Amino acid sequence: MTTGDQLFVYTDGIIDAPSPDGECFGLARLKDVLDANIETPLAELKSAVLKKLHQHTKSELIHDDITMIALEIGPKDASRKEELMVPEKQIKAFNEFYKTACNNKSLDPKTTLFIQIATAMAIGCYP
Repeated sequence: MTTGDQLFVYTDGIIDAPSPDGECFGLARLKDVLDANIETPLAELKSAVLKKLHQHTKSELIHDDITMIALEIGPKDASRKEELMVPEKQIKAFNEFYKTACNNKSLDPKTTLFIQIATAMAIGCYP
């Protein structure tokens, strides 16, 4: 990924959100929302996705957890010295993140486990 690239990560609760007729929101609708908001600030992008989900379901989103993360790669800070993370720092960073995730009562155990595995894989602490 390079400067300016964006990443949208979501749980299956978004694409599995059912309409009153039982039709899932699906990947195509999610892609349509993302494409329509390509130039939108990330906070507004997440709001646009939630708005479309509510329009689709015509009800509260209680079928599953709804989690989304939108990131944009910013420019590298030239004044900041690069620091390679040694395994101890990676483990500490992961443990701090995991502790925070576990203490967040809005995450169910399955979602917390997926976050733990994804984070561990991302920092190289997972076999």
